[in-house]
Amino acid sequence: MQAATDPIDPELARFLAEHQEGRREWDHVSLPGADLRGIDLSGCDLQGACLRRAVLDGAQMQQACLVGANLHFASLRRTALVGADLRGANLRGADLRAADLTRTDLSQAELTGADVRGATLDLTSISLACRTFGLVRLDPGPIVELLQLLTTARIEDPDLPQILRDALQQARVAQRSDDV
Repeated sequence: MQAATDPIDPELARFLAEHQEGRREWDHVSLPGADLRGIDLSGCDLQGACLRRAVLDGAQMQQACLVGANLHFASLRRTALVGADLRGANLRGADLRAADLTRTDLSQAELTGADVRGATLDLTSISLACRTFGLVRLDPGPIVELLQLLTTARIEDPDLPQILRDALQQARVAQRSDDV
C-alpha cells in the first residue's frame, strides 16, 4: 500500500478507512493510480470501479465483483482473482503476469494488450468470449494449442459459439490478405 511519506488522495484515504472497518461494497468507486498492493478485496463489490493504472500486485480478490470495472493499465501481478467476475471489464494493457484467473468470468472483457504470461488460466471455466482478445501476450502452452485447434475448426459448426465463428472468419480473411 501507499508509503506513509506520500501524500494520500482523500478518496483513497476514505476507501482504506472503510475497508479497515469491514465495508465490502464500493460500486463505481474512483481510485485511479491507487497503490493497493497486497490488499484483501475478496468478495468485495467493485462493480464499475475506476482502478485505471492502480497497483494491485499480490492482492487477494477471490470472488470479487468487478463487472464493468476500468482496470486499464492496472498492475495485477500475482493477484488472486479466483472466481472473480470481470464481465465487461476494461483490462486493456493490464499486467496480469502470474495472476490466478481460475474460474474467472471474462465475458465481454477488453483484453487488448494485456499481459497474462505465467497466469493460471483454467480453460474449462474462463469465458473466451472476450470483446477483444487481440495482442494479448501469452505463454506458449495450452491456450496457444487451443487457438491452433480453433483455426482448424469449421466456421459452420453449430456447436461453435457465434463470437468464435466471427473471430475465425476475420482471422482467415486477414490471413488471406497477408498471403496476397
